[in-house]
Amino acid sequence: MKCVLFIFINIFLANGFQSSIGFCAKNPSFQDCKTIKENNFEWIRVDALWATIERKKGEFNWTRLDSIVANASNNNLNILLIVNYGNSIYLKDSLKTYNFVKDNKIFTHDLVKPYKKFLKKLIKRYKEKIFYYEIWNEPDLRKYFNGSNSDYFDLLKLSYKIIKKKHPNSFILNGGISGKNIDYWYKVLSSKYSEYFDIFNFHLYKHCDKKSGLHKNYLDEIIKVTSNINKPIWITETGLAKKNDVSSYCGGYSEEIQISETIRRLLINKNYCINNTFIFSFKNICKDKAKMDCNYGYIENPYFGTDRFKKIINDIKENHIDM
Repeated sequence: MKCVLFIFINIFLANGFQSSIGFCAKNPSFQDCKTIKENNFEWIRVDALWATIERKKGEFNWTRLDSIVANASNNNLNILLIVNYGNSIYLKDSLKTYNFVKDNKIFTHDLVKPYKKFLKKLIKRYKEKIFYYEIWNEPDLRKYFNGSNSDYFDLLKLSYKIIKKKHPNSFILNGGISGKNIDYWYKVLSSKYSEYFDIFNFHLYKHCDKKSGLHKNYLDEIIKVTSNINKPIWITETGLAKKNDVSSYCGGYSEEIQISETIRRLLINKNYCINNTFIFSFKNICKDKAKMDCNYGYIENPYFGTDRFKKIINDIKENHIDM
């Protein structure tokens, strides 16, 4: 497959955004951002969680996000901001449960007006610092979005119009689609909603099929996904479990396998014109490492800090691989 050169690339260069590799990072400190930059990564993907910013109606606390933006800016990192999840303070009592996290995955008609207000304030505050916005996270999975597919498409359309009006130089990504439903979502998005996203975005963790092998399993999926897509493509989550974290769940791979598979994936993505890839994640994201969604703390891998790995990452970014 030959790479297609998009006008988008020229926009990338005009804004100084040339890197193709980033880290998902929950609450990166200044030192975290410094470490990410020192390892030759250029991007971070972080959440703008509405429910934590507006805990009381009409009161907005930007402290966490201001700090992250400053930490990234001071280390010359680019930000992909996920505009994600609803806000239970605007839900009707009949919809509320005892699970605060679950409540905030609910998006109903009642939330549209306050969401628009939140989004306008968000864009106005950060439009000089942030140019890339991802609308929601894995909306194809009910655990992250309670509504129908059409409900999400309406939300994407609404968000696109608001952001572009306030921030014409921005780029909008659909919410990262899980590896289970990529084909369907892309067909619908591209046929009916293509004017409401600039970059197609999906997540790929294909590493569980021991018979087909790590490389083939991932490569087959990439070929299938990229064969009919005519927009720039990003993968905003990919990862491979470490040996000590989830030995019973598909992974349990040694650090040697983990690092070689990471490099291989980045090379595959580069070859198939995937403009940006984000490794999930910079640090383990929850305290219970026995749970599978706590296992991707790549930065703990000592290979990431070596000069050789830094050189490989830089070579991948700059297209001068010496074999």
